[in-house]
Amino acid sequence: LLPCVFAAASYLRTTREIMRLTQLIIQGCFPDKSPYLLVPKMPSSIVETCEAMKIASLPDLIATPLKRKESILRKAGVKNNRDLRTITSTLSKMPNVDVKYKLPEGGTEESPAPADGYIPLMVRLQRSQRLRGKAAIQRTGKAKSEGWWLVVGREDIDELLALKRVMIRDTTTCTVEFQVPQEPGNYTLQIYLISDTFCGVDRKREFQLVVGEAEEEEEEDEDDDAEGEEGGEAGSGDDNDHA
Repeated sequence: LLPCVFAAASYLRTTREIMRLTQLIIQGCFPDKSPYLLVPKMPSSIVETCEAMKIASLPDLIATPLKRKESILRKAGVKNNRDLRTITSTLSKMPNVDVKYKLPEGGTEESPAPADGYIPLMVRLQRSQRLRGKAAIQRTGKAKSEGWWLVVGREDIDELLALKRVMIRDTTTCTVEFQVPQEPGNYTLQIYLISDTFCGVDRKREFQLVVGEAEEEEEEDEDDDAEGEEGGEAGSGDDNDHA
């Protein structure tokens, strides 16, 4: 509920921080705790080991092939086979989502979006493995299914442009509409996919939006109205002649 309240006021940064707070509450941890260490039986040295092995994030570790994943965990100090299976099993159930997008109705160099109008953004979300059952990690509350927020915004002015709740079981395609900036030009916008359950698995993408001149609908409508009035007067004259 709280993210929607701040989203209604178009506060991008505050909305994202509230979403992050939701993750921390579900996982029962403080902001300074590494997402790696929320995985049961994960050794504290995993952070340094992942850095040394060029694993940049928790999604990267999730996506790592099993044999290499086991090798990394062994180097991090996991010696017990049962602990190793617990960690790899948990990681296999966690989300690793690929985000792709396109502007189907303008907003590109070839087809600029009209200023101050509304255009759709189509987003395709695909998990590396199909979702089964409840959330793989949850330290507080009743067992829940994982959900996501899809957010479109402008970081440069801290403006939230669109927000949508989504569920990703395998592959999901959704469309959100957002308002185009009022001035023509090139803009950098952000897409955020934010978990309502897990820490460290969020995704971010940037895309370029090309904005052209606003559509001149009002002037065209006025011209049409004027022509309609002239036509009406001429029609009345014809009727009077017949009479």
